[in-house]
Amino acid sequence: MVDPRPKQTIDAGGVVGATEVERRDLQRIPIECNALLRLAEYLMFRARLRNISADAVQVLCDARYALLIHPGGVDSSPDESRLIDISVALPEYQGADHFKASCRVKYCVEHDAECMVLGLQFVNMDVSSVQHLDRFMASRIST
Repeated sequence: MVDPRPKQTIDAGGVVGATEVERRDLQRIPIECNALLRLAEYLMFRARLRNISADAVQVLCDARYALLIHPGGVDSSPDESRLIDISVALPEYQGADHFKASCRVKYCVEHDAECMVLGLQFVNMDVSSVQHLDRFMASRIST
């Protein structure tokens, strides 16, 4: 099981509690892989995962798609009641297929002129998806 203790941030000078804002309580695993975000039965698009934790994921996607998910963009708070589905095939992990989850947008920030970064919190995951994610994260933490 993934360690649920909050992660302390440390700046380059070794100072605990640095100015970096940590939006997630659980340990993040850096990752670079594709994901599918589904807004409706026939409306889905590709995104790129940047990091993942036991309760959330950070994705990089085209700004046009990010604005479909979060119409207010960087200037407004996310709608807590709106859920989207995500399907992810985790790289370098054998024996299981992808995991799926319903997510809530926690934040949206500009990455560059063409892309935005979305913070997505997992709301609903089936048991096999939770187990798959736990095994993947345990394999990444132990290496």
